Parts: sequence; structure tokens; C-alpha cells
Amino acid sequence: MIVLPMIIKRNIVRLLSSAAFFALFFVLSITFFSVETEGSLFAAVVGALAILVFGSCLLFIGLAFVFGKKNALELNKSGISINNGLLNHIERIDWPEIKSVENRKKGTSESLLLLLHHPGEIVAKASGLKRWNLSRNYKLLGTPAVVYANTLKCDLNDLKNVINQQLNHPSGF
Repeated sequence: MIVLPMIIKRNIVRLLSSAAFFALFFVLSITFFSVETEGSLFAAVVGALAILVFGSCLLFIGLAFVFGKKNALELNKSGISINNGLLNHIERIDWPEIKSVENRKKGTSESLLLLLHHPGEIVAKASGLKRWNLSRNYKLLGTPAVVYANTLKCDLNDLKNVINQQLNHPSGF
């Protein structure tokens, strides 16, 4: 079995930055509404939206950090498990289900796409926001199974080689 841990430091930075922006906009909104000024409706709407967005980011990142799995990727003799966060988690994809593996680079973001024989089955097993996120990946990238480089402590090319080796010559880990 190969286990690749999630990059914890990046999640802590996301959590702290969301908390800082949430606190900033919360204080600004309280100040705006408590002082009797002729402020604009636009400023109030922007403040409320910022609180909603950064508050939900804080909630999701915090929940993922506390309750989420700490391993971003697990490879074993039966398949692969992907954990890119609360909404992008696939429990297990069996090796025979994987058709091929492709690298994808867009701007500075790199990812590994696991192209599947029956991608709709992975999406159908999920529910709620997780299903929405996996179906979005499927529509945009052609597969719901995506491994993002920013969550792993390894080189994507090395990982691709290991996965391809397992697909071409199943050895079991």
C-alpha cells in the first residue's frame, strides 16, 4: 500500500486567511450598521456577501481539517482512493475501472486525471454537494476522478508512472 499524506500547512493557511477575512468583514459590517451614516446599499450587500463567502469557506475548510481524512491518496492492491477535501473524495476506484491517466496543467495548477470506463457510476454513488462537485469535474475534465497536485507531497509524474505501472502490470502493493 502506498499512502500519500495531505499537505497540512496549506490547509492551515487557508483556514487562517478565511478566518481573517471573515473577521474583517464582520467587524466592518457591524461598524457600518451601528454608526448612523448614509452608507450605500452596495457596501452593505458587498459586506454581507463577503461574510457569507468567507464564512462558508471557513466552515468547509475547518470541517475538512478537523473531520477529513489526513491522507490525500491511497493506492493498494484493489484500487485507489482520492481525498482532495470534503467535496472531492472518492472512496475507492478499482484498478480495472481505470482506462488511462493523463497530466493536466492549466496556468500554475497541475492535476492528474484518472480516465474511467464508467465515470457516471462514481458520480451516481455520491450525494448532495459531493455529487454536484464530482459531476462538475466530469463535465469540465471528462472524469470525476481528479488528483490535484496542490494537495500532495509528491511529484505528479512519479505518481503517474506508479499508477501506469499498476495498470499495465498488476503486482499488488
